[in-house]
Amino acid sequence: MDESDEYLTHSIFFEGVDLSPDKADELEKKLKVNPEDINSRAMLIGYCFAGRGIAARQKRGQHVLWVIENCPEDCIAGMPPFILNPIIDKDTYPIAKTLWLNHVSAKPENTKILGNAANFFTIHEREIAIELLKKAQIIEPDNPTWPDKLGHVYMLDTLPIHNTTERIRTNAAVALEEFEKAYRLSSQDHDFGQISILENLAKSAFSAEDTDKAAIYADKLLQKLVKHKDYFNFQEAFHAGNLTLGRVALIKDDLPKAKEYLLNSGHIPDSQGFFKFDPGMMLAKELLELGEKEVVLEYLALCKEFWNNGQSQLDKWIKKIRRGRTPRFDVSLMY
Repeated sequence: MDESDEYLTHSIFFEGVDLSPDKADELEKKLKVNPEDINSRAMLIGYCFAGRGIAARQKRGQHVLWVIENCPEDCIAGMPPFILNPIIDKDTYPIAKTLWLNHVSAKPENTKILGNAANFFTIHEREIAIELLKKAQIIEPDNPTWPDKLGHVYMLDTLPIHNTTERIRTNAAVALEEFEKAYRLSSQDHDFGQISILENLAKSAFSAEDTDKAAIYADKLLQKLVKHKDYFNFQEAFHAGNLTLGRVALIKDDLPKAKEYLLNSGHIPDSQGFFKFDPGMMLAKELLELGEKEVVLEYLALCKEFWNNGQSQLDKWIKKIRRGRTPRFDVSLMY
């Protein structure tokens, strides 16, 4: 799937999130007449995905199963809203799992199916996802998609709240190797794809404790972003690149530079991309532990400009810091 496909699919889901109940009923009726209306089904999944209770979750599961069974090669079948949870969706997850594994068994050389199935298993059954992606990589050794996806899977096991330092370093090193394969295979003319890979190269290199590579890739990332403010994920990539450089500077005992990069990460230039993402707090936490309270407070104030659903959380953190306490930051410590 290229960026235009992904952008279009996301827009369909977001449109579904804002549907009225009456409009959702209309779409359900349309599907009874034309069950192959994928866009209407995707909008309904977006509608059901937006926390509308048990009945809506069950309805979403039915739509997901229909797509997996009937359209396993369609790019939409591999998107996040089609990923079920084995606990929350305990009735539909086993059925979906069986459907995907049957598709893979029936068409083991079909990389579209392998990729979509891998996406389904990435969060909850990573070993299956890795196996499927490695099969796709053997079939298409020159396709950067597969090492890129493998890198993402390995990076999921680098979160500090769930893993030991050694496990983080090991998985990040494997992820870095895969992302470097993807970067080598990616087209120099395909800047959007390279921007995405560079962001992950910078993060994985830092987690693998290769700070020199982390700085090189973060610099390349920011250089490309200067030329591509229309990149769909511009803000988060810009933010992540600066935070990586800030953390490298801190390791090299360059405190002024670390503080500068922290603030740079919050001064996001105008662009045409999405302006919704959760900011990283690891560098802020590290600076706070060194007593740099004022720069962290300034950074949190900048985050209010783009973290739309985090205003109350930011206010709580600001109050704690002003009282001389260090917030936990929780899941915001991902980078």
